[in-house]
Amino acid sequence: MKKLNLSKLLVASALLSSETIVHADTLAGVAFGGGNQSIAVCYAFNAGPGNVNVTSSSILSESGASLPIAGKNCSASLTPGSTCYLQATTSVNNQAVACRIIVSPSAANVRGEMEIRDSSNVVLNSVELR
Repeated sequence: MKKLNLSKLLVASALLSSETIVHADTLAGVAFGGGNQSIAVCYAFNAGPGNVNVTSSSILSESGASLPIAGKNCSASLTPGSTCYLQATTSVNNQAVACRIIVSPSAANVRGEMEIRDSSNVVLNSVELR
């Protein structure tokens, strides 16, 4: 058996470990608006100097099921200084609703909020997405 050349092994190891690691952060929050809640709206704002990618966004029921999205303008890329939203009808009253927005490469400069509204669009509760 041939001996492995240590320098070749180190070079191969460095090449294998130098692959780009994709990093994503999640903004999330949970809110409850009581028996009159009917709409959940989630917002994300890019306060940073560069684009961030919105890789996934959803509004979830208390059981974890995705609620059907009624409106959305979060595209694949959120440019600096821009805001996007997604909205769902909360089909079950008296249950908490959660928002989840996944961005990459980092959510360090992204801020978010979720509002629970009644059928007249009156805000019943709002929470920061963290």
